[in-house]
Amino acid sequence: MRLSKIISTIKRKWGYNHTNLKGLKKVNGEFALIMTVYNIKRCINILGLEKLMEEINNWKPDYKGMALLLLKTTHFKAISKHLIMERKMAA
Repeated sequence: MRLSKIISTIKRKWGYNHTNLKGLKKVNGEFALIMTVYNIKRCINILGLEKLMEEINNWKPDYKGMALLLLKTTHFKAISKHLIMERKMAA
């Protein structure tokens, strides 16, 4: 779904035509909350409340996979920095 359609739905159906807070950081936080509620309501409409709650309760996060990705990325950055330093020293 296009973002403009989502925003117009939030404005038209929910009555949000302005933010209550000032400052980019605060407005981004407010908008993040609005979008989270929008996504939850959409999930309830698509799946139904019982199915959504079942999916949430049965969710098992894959922290090992996330940690492995983080280690690979960190290791790659360290190796690339080392190689760049070696090239500078050789030149």
